[in-house]
Amino acid sequence: TPSCWTESVADPFWLYITGDGNGHPVASHSGSRNACLTGGAATYDSKDKLITPVFDFSLYNNATLTFWHTQQKSGSNQDQLTIFYRTSASGSWTQLAQYTNSITSWTQETISLPNLGSYYQVAFEGNAKGGYGVCIDDIKITAPGNWVGGTPGSLTSWETPSNGLVPVSTTNVYVPLRTYLPVVTSTGAVCNDLIIEHNAALNVNLSEKITVNGKMTLK
Repeated sequence: TPSCWTESVADPFWLYITGDGNGHPVASHSGSRNACLTGGAATYDSKDKLITPVFDFSLYNNATLTFWHTQQKSGSNQDQLTIFYRTSASGSWTQLAQYTNSITSWTQETISLPNLGSYYQVAFEGNAKGGYGVCIDDIKITAPGNWVGGTPGSLTSWETPSNGLVPVSTTNVYVPLRTYLPVVTSTGAVCNDLIIEHNAALNVNLSEKITVNGKMTLK
């Protein structure tokens, strides 16, 4: 199991192999290995959750999960994948999505993560029911740039990574109301979407500029 990840049971278990090991699929989506849960029988559930480390989203207002997966059926036997999240170590798992159809080639899924907070985990529950296996690869959780502010010596600098991050042309930026608000001091500032919370602000010094590639929203 990858470092910092856990599984809910020991048997059945996720394997870290190329494809499903039998050519369905023949290769990982990228790299040399992916996670795969296979085996079981159509007549009963063989479930195991592959659980992410804990994420702290207390400074973020939205986040997105993306991953690639396959689950090709064998004959009439179809494996399944269900995505869950929880917001505390002892909290119950809440379902985000479920995939019960045959997926014969690597397919990307995108899920918006709700109820963000200081404790957040995502689980990939494979259910081996005699198909060729549930395979997942290239799991990513991304969040837009979120203004934090307050770095000593650079309390308001848009260009200081520890104030949140230095946005690029594809970065969505969220500016909440905080003690220190961002100031643009260069002509190269850029972002994709820009959301400024009610009573918050983004200041641009005279002779400087920011390029917003997407849309700007004032709440």
